[in-house]
Amino acid sequence: MASVTSADDTSDIAVVRHTETPEVNELLCFVQQKANSLTLDDIVKLCSDFYTSVEVEKARSRLLEFVQQKRLPKQKGTDIEIRTKTLTMIVKVCLDPSLNVPTFCAMNLSRTSSTLMLVLF
Repeated sequence: MASVTSADDTSDIAVVRHTETPEVNELLCFVQQKANSLTLDDIVKLCSDFYTSVEVEKARSRLLEFVQQKRLPKQKGTDIEIRTKTLTMIVKVCLDPSLNVPTFCAMNLSRTSSTLMLVLF
């Protein structure tokens, strides 16, 4: 995120300040943290089993705000097919080094850490 401010109203010079605050989304945080240690299929399987369709759609919409140059269409099919296809797109976008994706963090650690961490170990 960047904000543009000016030293005074008559100045033509704008100062751009980048704020590197993490964005909140538990699913995207998990994907980013596990992308280098798990395979795409493993991440998709874990997330599709754990997260609801609503959470996956929120993650897709949130990611779309930051990567407007990438197409992330809504998927069609059964509930599990939609989650699987959408999660596959999400992981691929998070792994793409050419895209500037912010760092995501998790706020509700009680649900995420207790359940997903048990699955991983």
